[in-house]
Amino acid sequence: MPTKNEIPAVRPAAICLTFKEIIDSELRLPEDEPPFLIYADGKRAYRINTLGTIVNKEKIGNITNFLLDDGSATLVARFFEESKNIEALNPGDIVLIIGKVRLFNEEKYLSPEIVKKVSPLWMKLRRLGYSKSNEAATKIKNNSKLNVEIKTEQQPANFAVNILNTGTTKKNKIETKLENKIKIKLEEERVAEEVVEEEEIVEDLMTSKDNTEFPFQKIGNIIKDMDSGSGVLIEDILEKSPLKDTETLIKKMLEKGDIYQITPGKVKLL
Repeated sequence: MPTKNEIPAVRPAAICLTFKEIIDSELRLPEDEPPFLIYADGKRAYRINTLGTIVNKEKIGNITNFLLDDGSATLVARFFEESKNIEALNPGDIVLIIGKVRLFNEEKYLSPEIVKKVSPLWMKLRRLGYSKSNEAATKIKNNSKLNVEIKTEQQPANFAVNILNTGTTKKNKIETKLENKIKIKLEEERVAEEVVEEEEIVEDLMTSKDNTEFPFQKIGNIIKDMDSGSGVLIEDILEKSPLKDTETLIKKMLEKGDIYQITPGKVKLL
């Protein structure tokens, strides 16, 4: 049974956030659990689901940096391993990223688990989703203000109601038609995102077509296979792994937050 400070063993859901929301959120780095963002009135996000357009691509040794723009802000996605999929991505491509937020030189960046090129329609659908969410909040706020103003006006109640109805009837009809179209598109996006989140598909996306795995993925799969719920001893991972630099890889995974120590010498996959 999880302790007070321990997150569930189940992989946390990836939360849809804009780059601005990520930048404005507080990133906490506790010692006894993986890093997480504090967003929207204290909610936690251990993993992020976001979209952006690649505006610049920079390669430094084995590290590849993408500067991304989603219309709300810009954010860097940093890849620590080489990959044909990453090599194939270029400025102008729109990518779906599922991963974690990390900190370097006091600046947040994305550490992707999954990156996938998607249609520009996805960006439009995501923006519509955020727009409708913000619009709903604005409507509630404006309606509350309008009700207060109507009550304080020194005019007959019927007169105030007539003014309100006359000014909003046509607008409501147009909004209803638009909302119906948006609902259909947003439903398509919701289904698409649920498919992306399916564990089997996630595993497929993280493994290349020739069924070879990156070193970090191999270590992650070893931990996943050996973990019965209480974590895995590092010495057992070293014994099981066929890779030469397993110890170095484990250290890097701890630094990136892909795994964390639940007790000294024992790690768990996030």
